[in-house]
Amino acid sequence: MAGPTGLIWRRIPLSRFSGDSGCGIPGVGVRGTAAAAPLSSTARSRRLPLTAPVPRRIAPSSACTRSRCGPFHRIRSIRVLTGCSTSSIASAKSSCSCANRLKSSCRDIPVIPSDPVGRRKNTSTSCNDGLGSSLVEPERVVDADDLERLAKLLTDKRQLAEQYYARACRLVGQAQATPLAAMLRWAGETATELGNRAAIVRAAEKGGDPFGALSEFGLSTAIGTVSGQDRTRLIKDLKSVINRNEAARPEQRAEAIRKFFGKLTAAERSSLAIEQPDVVGRLDGAPATVRYAANRLLIERALAHEQKDLAALKATDPKSPQVTLLEKRVARMTEFLQPRVTGDGRSVPRQFLLFDPAGDGRVAEVFGDLAKAEHVAVMVPGITNRLDNYQDLAIDAQTLITDPDTKKDLPKTAVITWLGYDTPELGDSVLQAKAEAGAPALHSFRAGLEAAKGAKFALFAHSYGTLLSSKALQQGTPFDSVVFMGSPGLGANVKSVADLKLAPGTPVFAMRAPGDWVSYSEAHGKDPAELPGVRRLATGHSSGHSQYYIPNNTALQNLQTILTGDGCYQSFLGSPELDDEQFGASAAPVLVKELQSRVPQWKVGELGAVFESAIKSALDGNADLKTKAAQIWQALQKANLDGYFTKEDIAAITAKTLAASGDLIVKRYMTMSLPAPQ
Repeated sequence: MAGPTGLIWRRIPLSRFSGDSGCGIPGVGVRGTAAAAPLSSTARSRRLPLTAPVPRRIAPSSACTRSRCGPFHRIRSIRVLTGCSTSSIASAKSSCSCANRLKSSCRDIPVIPSDPVGRRKNTSTSCNDGLGSSLVEPERVVDADDLERLAKLLTDKRQLAEQYYARACRLVGQAQATPLAAMLRWAGETATELGNRAAIVRAAEKGGDPFGALSEFGLSTAIGTVSGQDRTRLIKDLKSVINRNEAARPEQRAEAIRKFFGKLTAAERSSLAIEQPDVVGRLDGAPATVRYAANRLLIERALAHEQKDLAALKATDPKSPQVTLLEKRVARMTEFLQPRVTGDGRSVPRQFLLFDPAGDGRVAEVFGDLAKAEHVAVMVPGITNRLDNYQDLAIDAQTLITDPDTKKDLPKTAVITWLGYDTPELGDSVLQAKAEAGAPALHSFRAGLEAAKGAKFALFAHSYGTLLSSKALQQGTPFDSVVFMGSPGLGANVKSVADLKLAPGTPVFAMRAPGDWVSYSEAHGKDPAELPGVRRLATGHSSGHSQYYIPNNTALQNLQTILTGDGCYQSFLGSPELDDEQFGASAAPVLVKELQSRVPQWKVGELGAVFESAIKSALDGNADLKTKAAQIWQALQKANLDGYFTKEDIAAITAKTLAASGDLIVKRYMTMSLPAPQ
């Protein structure tokens, strides 16, 4: 089993907790006199954390008959050992006939100092610790349930010992009863520690490093204070809150989640993060740090799973295209677990408010300190963004939050990448279905965000993400400023800023770089750069569809100005004519509309797939109208869509497209030969 291993623990015979031994605390006699000094704080601090890998299980050698060997072959999760020294255990290993196998399987077992209670001096293989044990090898293997039962037993007996302590104080005075008080503290701390380790092992059985995930974000690791019954109750209560508010507005639902977590102890919040990471990690309204820890655990588990899938696929079908895809996904998840290096060289843990590896993958990452941020940007990407190529979006976010002068993160600022929906490929980007499905998720995500009091939230949407954002805004998603970049349109119903239903006075901006054919297509309505009430911004030397975040450029400077509210943005001052901006741009929306009008709505997605290669070539700057016309016709035939187009249709579409492009293009292409339907 991958993940944390247990600590080699000093064995405490259960017989020492029986009522016949007096107060039931180890080392305390029938008359309440202290027989052993309690575990000092120094000794406690020397205990190794539960972080080393669990030794793999091995079968004993047939030639191995020594009694000392057998128990080592039964290692499973948490082992309760006798109170023998490190040298004794080493001796037991080396004396076994399968010593080499033992060394490979047991070398990672951490061992506590040989004398944790200041009493045991014997380092021979015959251990006499005064607690009735004489064996060197581990006595038995216990799991999380055993540890929890032992912790409960310690807690119960501690309550009995408290009565004896009170009686001792009355009989001999508090000063004389001090050893009992120290032992009571020991019992309480030990019970908590046992419970912590049991809870961590229980979570680790599912994979990942829960203790590390909690520690990474400063969360409580004292999850052992949450009993099994309390864990069950917490999970039930959380599900109840979620179900009761399922139909509520996102703001109401997020507030209900906030109130629920606000009533929990730090240990209870941590417990939910590692017990229910798939629920808590994406739960809008839950504390950000709790979600960070839950998602880190999910990433660790997904990474381990896909690494196994990749190894198996390479062994059986190394030439499969899935190998490349899995390699990229594994690389991304590996990067997620590494620190983010800021512009000034600082390393900070990566913070995820959402992680779901299913399908193309969904991710939401926070750059900066969200809790202290006074300026927050939410980036919504468009077509072809997935988990395997997420690094491109992360680079844009890092560029956005980096101060160009100091190279540090912009002060009091956070940037969030929200890849929280199933983004379309080029083919199905002509449909609105994925924007409509993703809009409620963006609304819910925004409702669950908490930053500094009075923080301003900006929405930076790109490509197909502008269509989704438009629909989310119309549902009431609150943002203090909005920027649309490279938009194919905000929906046929959006004719002006008023149709977005924003709060009065909310500034709306748009960017369209020269050569951005996605914007020229107007596949989903009027380009927002042309809408009344929208302020079009300059893009500097950006060109094409994907250069709005390049460093040292006017477009990025405008985005940072809007995000922080510092400085002045630069408006677009060029010609309003499309063909002055890009030769032939005015023909694109005509061509798209003409083609869509001749195909049934339920076939539009297939039509988009037909044009995918042509669109890619245009985006790459390899557009040749005559060649593309031939390729499009061949693609229509291959997709069995040629039946929707006659020779006259092709001629009419061509004529309208050329007419929309002006006399220059008409004269240039009027004589070109088009492929005739067969």
